[in-house]
Amino acid sequence: MGFIYERATLILGAAHARDSSEGLFKGLQRPDPNKVVKVYTDMAPYATCFYTVPEWPYVMEYEPWHDSRLSERAWVMQEFTLSRRFVWSEENSLHWRCREELEAEPHLDTNYFDMIRPFHSLTRRWHVLVGEYCGKQLTYETDRLVALHGIVTALKTSYRKDQEYHFGIWLEGHDTLLTLFWSVRNLFADAPATGLTGIPSWSWASVAGTKSFGYRPEGRMKRYYYDDRGITAKNNGTELHFCAPIGVVQLCVDWDYLRKVDLARKKGVKSTARYRRMSIYVEIPSSKRTGSAETTDNAVRFGRLTLDYTIDVPSCPPPSDFTRHVVPLIRLDDKEDRRAEYMLVVESANKADGRKAYRRVGMGFIRRDAAFRTSDLAWGCWDTILSEMKTEDIVLV
Repeated sequence: MGFIYERATLILGAAHARDSSEGLFKGLQRPDPNKVVKVYTDMAPYATCFYTVPEWPYVMEYEPWHDSRLSERAWVMQEFTLSRRFVWSEENSLHWRCREELEAEPHLDTNYFDMIRPFHSLTRRWHVLVGEYCGKQLTYETDRLVALHGIVTALKTSYRKDQEYHFGIWLEGHDTLLTLFWSVRNLFADAPATGLTGIPSWSWASVAGTKSFGYRPEGRMKRYYYDDRGITAKNNGTELHFCAPIGVVQLCVDWDYLRKVDLARKKGVKSTARYRRMSIYVEIPSSKRTGSAETTDNAVRFGRLTLDYTIDVPSCPPPSDFTRHVVPLIRLDDKEDRRAEYMLVVESANKADGRKAYRRVGMGFIRRDAAFRTSDLAWGCWDTILSEMKTEDIVLV
Protein backbone atom coordinates (compact mmCIF):
# COMPACT_ATOMS: atom_id res chain seq x y z
CA MET A 1 0.00 0.00 0.00
CA GLY A 2 2.87 2.37 0.63
CA PHE A 3 3.76 2.26 -3.07
CA ILE A 4 0.21 3.34 -3.94
CA TYR A 5 0.28 6.36 -1.62
CA GLU A 6 3.73 7.40 -2.80
CA ARG A 7 2.91 7.20 -6.52
CA ALA A 8 -0.64 8.59 -6.38
CA THR A 9 -1.22 11.88 -8.20
CA LEU A 10 -3.47 13.16 -5.41
CA ILE A 11 -4.88 11.83 -2.12
CA LEU A 12 -8.08 13.22 -0.63
CA GLY A 13 -8.95 13.16 3.06
CA ALA A 14 -12.10 14.04 4.98
CA ALA A 15 -10.24 15.11 8.10
CA HIS A 16 -13.28 16.25 10.07
CA ALA A 17 -15.52 13.24 9.32
CA ARG A 18 -16.25 10.67 12.02
CA ASP A 19 -16.50 7.90 9.41
CA SER A 20 -16.91 7.35 5.66
CA SER A 21 -20.63 8.15 5.75
CA GLU A 22 -20.09 11.87 6.39
CA GLY A 23 -18.30 12.66 3.13
CA LEU A 24 -15.61 15.13 2.17
CA PHE A 25 -17.46 18.45 2.32
CA LYS A 26 -19.84 18.05 5.25
CA GLY A 27 -20.14 21.41 6.98
CA LEU A 28 -17.95 23.22 4.47
CA GLN A 29 -19.64 26.50 3.48
CA ARG A 30 -18.39 27.98 0.23
CA PRO A 31 -19.17 31.62 -0.77
CA ASP A 32 -22.53 32.29 -2.33
CA PRO A 33 -22.02 31.86 -6.12
CA ASN A 34 -24.58 34.58 -6.78
CA LYS A 35 -22.16 37.09 -5.26
CA VAL A 36 -19.32 36.22 -7.60
CA VAL A 37 -18.67 39.23 -9.80
CA LYS A 38 -17.42 38.93 -13.38
CA VAL A 39 -15.18 41.84 -14.42
CA TYR A 40 -14.09 42.66 -17.98
CA THR A 41 -11.24 44.91 -19.03
CA ASP A 42 -10.58 46.14 -22.51
CA MET A 43 -6.81 46.13 -22.73
CA ALA A 44 -5.77 45.94 -26.36
CA PRO A 45 -5.04 43.71 -28.03
CA TYR A 46 -6.80 41.35 -25.59
CA ALA A 47 -10.04 41.49 -23.65
CA THR A 48 -9.53 40.12 -20.16
CA CYS A 49 -12.10 38.50 -17.91
CA PHE A 50 -11.54 37.60 -14.26
CA TYR A 51 -13.65 36.90 -11.19
CA THR A 52 -13.76 38.52 -7.78
CA VAL A 53 -14.94 36.22 -4.99
CA PRO A 54 -16.13 37.46 -1.58
CA GLU A 55 -14.06 36.51 1.44
CA TRP A 56 -14.92 33.23 3.17
CA PRO A 57 -16.09 33.44 6.78
CA TYR A 58 -12.80 33.67 8.64
CA VAL A 59 -12.26 30.76 11.01
CA MET A 60 -8.89 30.27 12.68
CA GLU A 61 -7.74 26.67 13.00
CA TYR A 62 -4.46 26.72 14.88
CA GLU A 63 -3.48 23.13 14.20
CA PRO A 64 -4.98 22.09 10.87
CA TRP A 65 -4.67 18.35 10.35
CA HIS A 66 -3.02 17.66 13.72
CA ASP A 67 -6.29 18.39 15.56
CA SER A 68 -8.48 16.50 13.10
CA ARG A 69 -10.21 13.18 13.62
CA LEU A 70 -8.52 11.61 10.62
CA SER A 71 -5.01 12.39 11.86
CA GLU A 72 -5.69 10.41 15.05
CA ARG A 73 -5.70 7.15 13.09
CA ALA A 74 -2.37 5.31 12.92
CA TRP A 75 -2.88 3.91 9.42
CA VAL A 76 -3.31 7.42 8.02
CA MET A 77 0.23 8.46 8.98
CA GLN A 78 1.81 6.62 6.06
CA GLU A 79 -0.80 7.98 3.67
CA PHE A 80 -0.04 11.53 4.78
CA THR A 81 3.75 11.06 4.97
CA LEU A 82 4.25 9.28 1.65
CA SER A 83 1.81 11.26 -0.48
CA ARG A 84 3.14 13.75 -3.01
CA ARG A 85 -0.02 15.84 -2.85
CA PHE A 86 -2.64 15.69 -0.13
CA VAL A 87 -5.91 17.66 -0.06
CA TRP A 88 -8.07 17.46 3.04
CA SER A 89 -11.18 19.20 4.27
CA GLU A 90 -11.68 20.49 7.79
CA GLU A 91 -15.06 21.58 9.10
CA ASN A 92 -14.60 25.17 7.88
CA SER A 93 -11.66 25.05 5.50
CA LEU A 94 -9.95 23.21 2.68
CA HIS A 95 -6.20 22.48 2.69
CA TRP A 96 -3.52 21.56 0.18
CA ARG A 97 -0.14 20.12 1.08
CA CYS A 98 2.60 18.97 -1.27
CA ARG A 99 6.34 18.63 -0.70
CA GLU A 100 6.93 22.30 -1.46
CA GLU A 101 3.83 24.29 -0.51
CA LEU A 102 0.94 24.59 1.94
CA GLU A 103 -2.25 26.42 0.96
CA ALA A 104 -5.70 26.79 2.47
CA GLU A 105 -9.13 28.28 1.80
CA PRO A 106 -9.72 30.50 3.63
CA HIS A 107 -6.15 31.60 4.15
CA LEU A 108 -4.97 30.77 7.67
CA ASP A 109 -2.62 33.09 9.53
CA THR A 110 -0.92 30.22 11.34
CA ASN A 111 2.52 28.75 11.02
CA TYR A 112 2.36 25.03 10.36
CA PHE A 113 5.18 24.74 7.88
CA ASP A 114 6.69 21.88 9.89
CA MET A 115 4.14 19.80 7.99
CA ILE A 116 6.28 20.20 4.86
CA ARG A 117 8.73 17.43 5.62
CA PRO A 118 11.05 16.32 2.83
CA PHE A 119 10.84 12.56 2.82
CA HIS A 120 14.59 12.21 3.31
CA SER A 121 14.25 14.07 6.63
CA LEU A 122 12.86 10.83 8.07
CA THR A 123 16.41 9.53 8.03
CA ARG A 124 17.15 11.99 10.85
CA ARG A 125 13.72 12.18 12.48
CA TRP A 126 12.62 8.54 12.75
CA HIS A 127 12.22 8.71 16.55
CA VAL A 128 10.08 11.85 16.14
CA LEU A 129 7.80 10.14 13.62
CA VAL A 130 7.48 7.01 15.77
CA GLY A 131 6.78 9.11 18.86
CA GLU A 132 3.92 10.80 17.03
CA TYR A 133 2.72 7.46 15.65
CA CYS A 134 2.53 5.83 19.11
CA GLY A 135 -0.10 8.33 20.17
CA LYS A 136 -2.48 7.38 17.38
CA GLN A 137 -5.37 4.93 17.40
CA LEU A 138 -5.45 1.38 16.08
CA THR A 139 -8.53 -0.80 15.84
CA TYR A 140 -6.32 -3.89 15.99
CA GLU A 141 -3.13 -3.86 18.06
CA THR A 142 -1.68 -6.50 15.72
CA ASP A 143 -1.33 -3.68 13.15
CA ARG A 144 1.11 -1.71 15.31
CA LEU A 145 4.16 -2.45 13.12
CA VAL A 146 2.23 -3.27 9.95
CA ALA A 147 0.73 0.23 9.70
CA LEU A 148 4.26 1.67 9.34
CA HIS A 149 5.38 -0.87 6.76
CA GLY A 150 4.81 1.44 3.78
CA ILE A 151 7.11 4.11 5.19
CA VAL A 152 9.75 1.52 6.14
CA THR A 153 9.68 0.01 2.64
CA ALA A 154 10.05 3.43 1.03
CA LEU A 155 13.07 4.22 3.23
CA LYS A 156 14.66 0.83 2.56
CA THR A 157 14.56 1.49 -1.17
CA SER A 158 15.90 5.03 -0.95
CA TYR A 159 17.62 6.80 1.93
CA ARG A 160 18.24 3.79 4.20
CA LYS A 161 19.34 1.17 1.68
CA ASP A 162 22.32 0.03 3.75
CA GLN A 163 20.65 0.02 7.16
CA GLU A 164 19.03 -2.85 9.04
CA TYR A 165 15.49 -2.48 10.34
CA HIS A 166 14.05 -4.71 13.05
CA PHE A 167 10.79 -4.33 14.96
CA GLY A 168 10.47 -0.55 14.57
CA ILE A 169 14.16 0.34 15.09
CA TRP A 170 16.88 1.17 12.56
CA LEU A 171 20.34 -0.09 13.45
CA GLU A 172 22.45 2.93 12.62
CA GLY A 173 24.53 4.42 15.41
CA HIS A 174 22.97 7.50 16.97
CA ASP A 175 19.56 6.70 15.49
CA THR A 176 19.46 3.34 17.28
CA LEU A 177 19.89 5.00 20.68
CA LEU A 178 17.25 7.63 19.96
CA THR A 179 14.71 4.86 19.35
CA LEU A 180 15.91 2.50 22.09
CA PHE A 181 15.45 5.21 24.72
CA TRP A 182 11.66 5.14 24.81
CA SER A 183 9.40 5.42 27.84
CA VAL A 184 5.66 5.13 28.44
CA ARG A 185 4.09 8.49 29.23
CA ASN A 186 1.22 7.33 31.41
CA LEU A 187 2.85 6.98 34.84
CA PHE A 188 -0.14 5.44 36.62
CA ALA A 189 -1.91 2.98 34.33
CA ASP A 190 -0.47 -0.25 33.04
CA ALA A 191 -0.26 -0.43 29.26
CA PRO A 192 -2.84 -2.80 27.77
CA ALA A 193 -1.72 -6.17 26.45
CA THR A 194 0.11 -5.90 23.16
CA GLY A 195 -1.87 -8.58 21.35
CA LEU A 196 1.38 -9.45 19.59
CA THR A 197 3.76 -12.35 19.93
CA GLY A 198 7.43 -12.44 19.09
CA ILE A 199 8.08 -8.72 19.66
CA PRO A 200 11.32 -8.30 21.65
CA SER A 201 11.18 -6.28 24.85
CA TRP A 202 13.59 -3.61 23.55
CA SER A 203 11.17 -2.58 20.79
CA TRP A 204 8.77 0.30 21.43
CA ALA A 205 6.13 -1.89 19.76
CA SER A 206 6.28 -4.40 22.64
CA VAL A 207 4.17 -2.11 24.83
CA ALA A 208 1.04 -0.21 23.84
CA GLY A 209 0.44 3.44 24.65
CA THR A 210 1.85 6.90 23.99
CA LYS A 211 5.63 7.16 24.41
CA SER A 212 8.46 9.64 24.61
CA PHE A 213 11.64 9.04 22.63
CA GLY A 214 15.25 10.11 22.56
CA TYR A 215 17.55 11.70 25.06
CA ARG A 216 18.24 15.32 25.90
CA PRO A 217 19.93 17.70 25.76
CA GLU A 218 21.52 17.59 22.33
CA GLY A 219 24.74 19.23 21.19
CA ARG A 220 27.01 18.06 23.98
CA MET A 221 30.10 15.91 23.97
CA LYS A 222 28.92 12.30 23.71
CA ARG A 223 30.72 9.32 25.20
CA TYR A 224 29.44 5.83 24.58
CA TYR A 225 29.89 3.13 27.17
CA TYR A 226 29.58 0.25 24.75
CA ASP A 227 32.56 -0.65 22.58
CA ASP A 228 33.24 0.25 18.96
CA ARG A 229 31.56 -2.88 17.65
CA GLY A 230 28.32 -1.01 18.19
CA ILE A 231 24.88 -2.61 18.51
CA THR A 232 24.12 -5.53 16.20
CA ALA A 233 21.04 -7.70 15.67
CA LYS A 234 21.04 -11.50 15.58
CA ASN A 235 18.59 -14.41 15.52
CA ASN A 236 16.36 -12.88 12.84
CA GLY A 237 16.54 -9.48 14.49
CA THR A 238 14.99 -10.61 17.78
CA GLU A 239 18.21 -10.11 19.77
CA LEU A 240 20.39 -7.02 20.18
CA HIS A 241 24.07 -7.66 21.00
CA PHE A 242 26.58 -5.18 22.40
CA CYS A 243 29.28 -4.98 25.04
CA ALA A 244 28.64 -2.58 27.95
CA PRO A 245 28.89 -2.24 31.75
CA ILE A 246 26.02 -3.66 33.79
CA GLY A 247 25.24 -3.56 37.51
CA VAL A 248 22.47 -3.86 40.08
CA VAL A 249 20.90 -0.79 41.69
CA GLN A 250 18.38 -0.43 44.49
CA LEU A 251 15.22 1.43 43.48
CA CYS A 252 12.44 3.25 45.27
CA VAL A 253 9.46 5.34 44.22
CA ASP A 254 10.49 8.59 42.57
CA TRP A 255 10.91 11.47 45.04
CA ASP A 256 8.13 13.58 43.48
CA TYR A 257 5.58 10.73 43.55
CA LEU A 258 3.29 12.52 46.01
CA ARG A 259 3.18 15.60 43.78
CA LYS A 260 2.26 13.43 40.81
CA VAL A 261 -0.44 11.70 42.86
CA ASP A 262 -1.93 15.07 43.78
CA LEU A 263 -1.95 16.20 40.16
CA ALA A 264 -3.47 12.91 39.07
CA ARG A 265 -6.29 13.21 41.58
CA LYS A 266 -7.07 16.70 40.29
CA LYS A 267 -7.36 15.21 36.79
CA GLY A 268 -9.62 12.43 38.00
CA VAL A 269 -7.07 9.61 37.81
CA LYS A 270 -7.89 7.07 40.54
CA SER A 271 -5.33 4.30 40.01
CA THR A 272 -2.59 6.02 42.01
CA ALA A 273 -1.61 2.92 44.01
CA ARG A 274 0.49 1.83 41.06
CA TYR A 275 3.29 3.85 39.53
CA ARG A 276 6.11 3.39 37.04
CA ARG A 277 8.70 6.09 37.81
CA MET A 278 11.55 5.18 40.15
CA SER A 279 14.75 6.66 41.60
CA ILE A 280 18.08 5.06 42.45
CA TYR A 281 18.36 4.67 46.23
CA VAL A 282 21.73 4.62 48.04
CA GLU A 283 22.24 4.50 51.79
CA ILE A 284 24.81 7.01 53.09
CA PRO A 285 26.45 7.70 56.45
CA SER A 286 25.10 10.59 58.52
CA SER A 287 28.27 12.63 57.94
CA LYS A 288 27.36 12.98 54.23
CA ARG A 289 23.75 14.04 54.63
CA THR A 290 23.08 17.42 53.04
CA GLY A 291 19.46 18.17 53.88
CA SER A 292 18.64 18.61 50.20
CA ALA A 293 15.50 17.30 48.55
CA GLU A 294 17.48 14.28 47.35
CA THR A 295 18.52 13.27 50.86
CA THR A 296 15.98 11.59 53.13
CA ASP A 297 16.76 9.93 56.43
CA ASN A 298 19.91 7.89 55.89
CA ALA A 299 19.87 7.71 52.10
CA VAL A 300 20.11 9.68 48.88
CA ARG A 301 17.81 9.12 45.94
CA PHE A 302 18.54 10.43 42.48
CA GLY A 303 17.89 9.85 38.81
CA ARG A 304 14.65 9.22 36.96
CA LEU A 305 13.98 5.66 35.78
CA THR A 306 10.69 4.93 34.01
CA LEU A 307 9.59 1.31 33.98
CA ASP A 308 7.68 -0.32 31.14
CA TYR A 309 5.15 -1.56 33.69
CA THR A 310 3.72 -0.10 36.90
CA ILE A 311 4.51 -1.42 40.37
CA ASP A 312 2.55 -1.52 43.59
CA VAL A 313 3.73 1.58 45.46
CA PRO A 314 3.40 0.14 49.01
CA SER A 315 5.72 -2.69 47.99
CA CYS A 316 8.78 -0.46 47.49
CA PRO A 317 9.00 2.41 49.96
CA PRO A 318 12.49 3.63 50.78
CA PRO A 319 14.34 1.60 51.81
CA SER A 320 13.15 -1.37 49.74
CA ASP A 321 14.51 -4.58 48.31
CA PHE A 322 13.34 -3.65 44.81
CA THR A 323 16.41 -3.98 42.59
CA ARG A 324 17.05 -4.13 38.87
CA HIS A 325 20.06 -4.22 36.56
CA VAL A 326 20.97 -1.02 34.70
CA VAL A 327 23.07 -0.78 31.54
CA PRO A 328 24.64 2.67 30.97
CA LEU A 329 24.87 3.39 27.25
CA ILE A 330 25.70 7.05 26.83
CA ARG A 331 27.22 9.94 28.76
CA LEU A 332 27.00 13.61 27.84
CA ASP A 333 28.99 16.42 29.43
CA ASP A 334 30.46 19.81 28.62
CA LYS A 335 32.65 22.57 30.01
CA GLU A 336 29.73 24.22 31.83
CA ASP A 337 29.54 21.38 34.36
CA ARG A 338 26.41 19.96 32.80
CA ARG A 339 26.29 16.20 32.69
CA ALA A 340 23.84 13.45 31.81
CA GLU A 341 23.93 9.65 31.87
CA TYR A 342 21.37 7.52 30.02
CA MET A 343 20.77 3.85 30.70
CA LEU A 344 18.44 0.92 30.08
CA VAL A 345 16.80 -0.95 32.95
CA VAL A 346 16.85 -4.73 32.44
CA GLU A 347 16.17 -7.99 34.23
CA SER A 348 17.43 -11.52 33.61
CA ALA A 349 15.70 -13.55 30.89
CA ASN A 350 18.05 -16.43 30.12
CA LYS A 351 17.49 -18.36 26.90
CA ALA A 352 16.23 -21.92 26.77
CA ASP A 353 19.66 -23.07 25.59
CA GLY A 354 21.22 -21.64 28.76
CA ARG A 355 22.64 -18.46 27.20
CA LYS A 356 22.64 -15.41 29.43
CA ALA A 357 20.21 -12.73 28.25
CA TYR A 358 18.27 -9.76 29.55
CA ARG A 359 14.82 -8.32 29.00
CA ARG A 360 14.35 -4.57 28.83
CA VAL A 361 11.97 -3.28 31.52
CA GLY A 362 12.59 0.47 31.33
CA MET A 363 15.01 3.33 30.72
CA GLY A 364 16.36 6.16 32.80
CA PHE A 365 18.74 9.05 33.20
CA ILE A 366 20.68 11.11 35.69
CA ARG A 367 21.11 14.75 34.72
CA ARG A 368 22.56 17.97 36.01
CA ASP A 369 21.35 20.99 34.08
CA ALA A 370 18.81 23.79 34.38
CA ALA A 371 15.95 21.32 34.82
CA PHE A 372 17.63 18.72 37.06
CA ARG A 373 19.98 19.93 39.77
CA THR A 374 21.55 16.64 40.79
CA SER A 375 23.96 17.23 43.68
CA ASP A 376 27.65 16.36 43.87
CA LEU A 377 26.74 13.81 46.53
CA ALA A 378 24.39 12.00 44.13
CA TRP A 379 26.96 12.05 41.34
CA GLY A 380 29.53 10.66 43.72
CA CYS A 381 27.17 7.78 44.57
CA TRP A 382 26.57 7.12 40.88
CA ASP A 383 30.27 7.18 40.05
CA THR A 384 30.85 4.60 42.80
CA ILE A 385 28.12 2.36 41.35
CA LEU A 386 29.59 2.79 37.88
CA SER A 387 33.11 1.88 39.02
CA GLU A 388 31.81 -1.38 40.49
CA MET A 389 30.04 -2.49 37.32
CA LYS A 390 31.40 -5.27 35.16
CA THR A 391 31.53 -5.07 31.38
CA GLU A 392 29.65 -7.91 29.68
CA ASP A 393 28.51 -9.02 26.27
CA ILE A 394 24.87 -8.01 26.62
CA VAL A 395 22.09 -9.88 24.83
CA LEU A 396 18.72 -8.10 24.85
CA VAL A 397 15.67 -10.18 23.96
